[in-house]
Amino acid sequence: MRREVDAIGEPIRGLRDIDLGEAEVVREIFRRYAAGQSPRAIVSDLNRRGIPGPRGGSWNASTINGNAERGNGVIHNELYRGVLVFGRQTWVKDRRTGKRQARTADPEEIIRTEVPHLRIISEKLWAKVQHRYAENTLSSRGPSPRVAVRPRHLLNGKLTCGVCGGPMIRSGADQRFMCSWRRERGKSACMNGRGIKSAEIEARVLAAIKNRLLAPERVALAVEEARLAAENDARRITQARSKLDSELAEVKRRAERLVDQIADGVLRGAAVKDRLDALEARRSQIESELAQAPAASVVALHPRVAEHYRTVVGSLERTLARSDSEAATEARDMVRKLIGTVVVTSLEERGKFGLTVHGKIAALVNQDGEKTTKLGAGVGFEPTTFRL
Repeated sequence: MRREVDAIGEPIRGLRDIDLGEAEVVREIFRRYAAGQSPRAIVSDLNRRGIPGPRGGSWNASTINGNAERGNGVIHNELYRGVLVFGRQTWVKDRRTGKRQARTADPEEIIRTEVPHLRIISEKLWAKVQHRYAENTLSSRGPSPRVAVRPRHLLNGKLTCGVCGGPMIRSGADQRFMCSWRRERGKSACMNGRGIKSAEIEARVLAAIKNRLLAPERVALAVEEARLAAENDARRITQARSKLDSELAEVKRRAERLVDQIADGVLRGAAVKDRLDALEARRSQIESELAQAPAASVVALHPRVAEHYRTVVGSLERTLARSDSEAATEARDMVRKLIGTVVVTSLEERGKFGLTVHGKIAALVNQDGEKTTKLGAGVGFEPTTFRL
């Protein structure tokens, strides 16, 4: 992007120049992809050579593959073939979460402009890459990404590599958990090339949740903390409502006095009308705030909730093999709510791993918070420490 200003000092938008160094990296990616190399192999080599990604960090396989529909990813960027695209997607703010969401634009609204001076990829190479991408997509097409799928396994999306901090995913025929950053970015991104059997890690995590996270004394403490927090919230809400009620009553009194004075001829003129309008505006604002104010609530939790969850965990241990059963699915969803993240760290002894389980005990009482359980690698997978 080239930065220039016009005669009156305003920036001239849309000026672009080719960065020769970055252009050569793009050409290399296209050539290697067209020759049959996988995005993972390409980014692994780029990361090994220390070539920065588009945003200055490491390369991911998704940086190359991207999304064809949205034009994301190196191999879908039409600017490289000399076409500037505007309006491919729009951003809409979700009122509930406050986050922006991308929406694909109507094809008729997309604007394409020929910019041949910015072309760095030949049309022949572009077509070859698109053809190979289409073939790969057809051969590996699975369920639509738009369909929400409940996790089939207890720890999917919950594991973190203790070496690089990247997520861990299932890989291979024996379903071991491996560091995805090492898999997607190459050995230079993470030195952790070891995997851990899913059955082993699930057993250890379930034992930690049942025996430590759901220990009666821990749950009792969490419930008491939640009760006190709820009482404080209720007190704060009540005080806030009381303050608004008092102000509303005062605004009404002042407005009534002002109306009486106008009726008696004591006050008149535009300034008086402005004062009355201001009081009415404030009255409307207070009434709106009162209508939207949350109601005070008190946490109520069954005293045997820990025993109930331990029973659920115990049944899940027995039904994990029948992962498609409805009972196992419901139990798995319930237990997953108690698990925040699990950090997996390789130990010196071959085949041994240390785990740090961050459990959301607050899920029992629908409050924010976190408890942490640490597990050692000894026989029986007994926890060595337990930190609150």
